[in-house]
Amino acid sequence: MIKAETLCPDSSLVHVRTLTVKQVAELLGLHPRSVWRMSADGTLPKPIRIGTKAVRWRFSDLADFIQGSKSL
Repeated sequence: MIKAETLCPDSSLVHVRTLTVKQVAELLGLHPRSVWRMSADGTLPKPIRIGTKAVRWRFSDLADFIQGSKSL
């Protein structure tokens, strides 16, 4: 598995286990709308629902996605 420090060496995201859509967009260099679109069409991992309104992505799922994308 890829280490968080490799993905964001000087970022505050390194020790976070779940990410907001804004944080995912920043990590991947995308617009938040693109994150939602890619998640809906299955390109990105599906987010998890925390409570009734909060939605987050697991950092580990995104790290696996990024690792898989680099090896293609």
